[in-house]
Amino acid sequence: MEGFLLKNRSPSCALKDAKRYAHAEGGGVVGKGPGLFAQAVEEAFPLLPKEDEGRLTNPRIRAHFFTRIFALARLRRVEDLPGLMAFHARYKLLLMAYNQKEARALGRLLAGAKGRPFPEVHGAYEEGFLRATERPWRLGAMADALLHAFGHFKKALAPREKAHFLDLLADFREERLPLEAPLALLASWARRFAEPYVEAQALLEPYPRALMHVPGA
Repeated sequence: MEGFLLKNRSPSCALKDAKRYAHAEGGGVVGKGPGLFAQAVEEAFPLLPKEDEGRLTNPRIRAHFFTRIFALARLRRVEDLPGLMAFHARYKLLLMAYNQKEARALGRLLAGAKGRPFPEVHGAYEEGFLRATERPWRLGAMADALLHAFGHFKKALAPREKAHFLDLLADFREERLPLEAPLALLASWARRFAEPYVEAQALLEPYPRALMHVPGA
């Protein structure tokens, strides 16, 4: 189990907008809050991804939810320390965009993991990863991560190509362009120049492309 998708406005499943009444028999609405099941889920699994169906129409909220769900599924298939280190390397730029402080803490955890029982290390890493990605990435931090990836191609690119990317990045920072625009360019350069580090980064495709657009959203 990697997370929960719950029914919005449901008296049992709503995360924030279940109606609360003055009396069990009914009466006037006195407020809103989590439904009974949603509250129990939050208490039992405080770090797991949770979202209600209504909010998934927001592209950024949907991307954040899917990113965490698929990352956790991949993480739980890791069976040894080399695999966990490879996972961390794959998510390095994405973690930079989410929470650099927690990303550094995860790096220190792995650096000191030799000789410790792997289940203990894996459990600590999973908890740290979920904390690091608990809140959506920030615009400036994501732009910094994109710029870091761009640095791998600077020597190979023509001046006009560099200028084009920096213009895209400026538009992204000002929210005039979606994240997909600079990501698509970075992905094309990773293939063109056979740059394995960038090409392997989860930042470029954190979840399946088929989920990147939801019809009717």
